[in-house]
Amino acid sequence: MKDSVLKITLLSILSFFVSAVAAQTKPDLIFVEGGNYMMGRDYEVKAQSGADIGFDDEVPLHRVTVSSFHLGKTEVTVAQYKEFVNSNTYGITMPLSPEDIDLEMEIIDPKTKQLRKKTWYDEYPEVAKWVWKDENPMTNITWRDAVLYCNWLSEKNNLPVAYLLKKVEVGERIFEEVAVILDENGKETSDITKVKGYRLPTEAEWEFAARGGNKSQNFTFSGSNNPVEVAWTDESTLGKRPMPVAIRNANELGFHDMSGNAWEWCWDFYDKNYYKNSKNAVNPLGPERTLFKSIRGGSWYFMENVARSVVRDGPRITYTDYNYGFRVAKSQ
Repeated sequence: MKDSVLKITLLSILSFFVSAVAAQTKPDLIFVEGGNYMMGRDYEVKAQSGADIGFDDEVPLHRVTVSSFHLGKTEVTVAQYKEFVNSNTYGITMPLSPEDIDLEMEIIDPKTKQLRKKTWYDEYPEVAKWVWKDENPMTNITWRDAVLYCNWLSEKNNLPVAYLLKKVEVGERIFEEVAVILDENGKETSDITKVKGYRLPTEAEWEFAARGGNKSQNFTFSGSNNPVEVAWTDESTLGKRPMPVAIRNANELGFHDMSGNAWEWCWDFYDKNYYKNSKNAVNPLGPERTLFKSIRGGSWYFMENVARSVVRDGPRITYTDYNYGFRVAKSQ
C-alpha cells in the first residue's frame, strides 16, 4: 500500500515538473478569429490623443483579409529566451545588455581616467542600470535570432519548423541570411496558413491583432486612445528601460504591450511604398526581398506617437539594439 502511495506521489511530482517545463516552453497564445479590415491610415485622418503626426509609409488605407491565427499574449520574455539560449540548439548566446553596448566612440572614464568605449549609460548618467530581468521583454534581438527561436520552439513542441535559413542576394552583390517559410511537409510555401510551426506574425496579422481584430474599437493605440493606459513609451518609462510585460492594460483581444515596450519583428520585408501597391490582399506576406525587415509597435525608448497601431519601420535584417524584441505567432 505504502509503495503504491509512494509511486503515485512520485508520478504526481514528475507530472508537475513536466507540466511546468511544458508551460515554460509553450507561449501563452490567444486565438484571433480571421476577418478583413482597412490596414494603414487614411491620408486625411490624423491620430487622436495629441499624437497627430503620421508617416508616409502608413498610407494609404487598403483592405486586407487575414485567416484565423494564434498570437503571443505578450512579447517573448527574457526568461523564455534564456531557455532557448541554454538549450544551445543553434549556438545562440545572450545578447549584450545595455551596459555592454558601446556606441563606437571613445571617452575618458571619469573614475579611472583611462580611455574606453562609450556606453549607452554615459549619455544617461541619471538612469539606474538595468540588466536582463526575467519578466521583461527580450530585446537586442536580430530578426535571425527571432526566427531561430521560433524554429527551436517548434522542435521543442514536436511541430515542423516554420523556416529554412539560407543566404540569398538581396542587393547588388549583397547577400544576407534570410528565411523561406515551410509547410508541414518541409516544402517552401507562400501560403502562411500551411505553416504549422511557431513563426513571426505577418505585418497584416500583427496590425489586425493590435487593432483588436473583429472586436476593434478603432483606438489609436493598441487598446486605448490614451497611451498611458496601454503603452510604455519615452514619456511614461521614466527609468529609461523596458518594463515587465503585461502590466499595462490589454487590448480588445487580450494582448499586452502591442503599443510600446519593445519593437516587434514581423515576417515581412519592409518597403515604405508597399501600401501604395497593395489592394484587397489575402494573407499578404509583404513585398519582394529588400535589405530590410518590418518592425511594429514602438518601444520604451520612442515617443508615444510611434506606438500607434499603424506605425511601421524597417531596419536592416542584421541590425538590432536595446529596443528590438518579438512575439510568436502560429497558424490555426
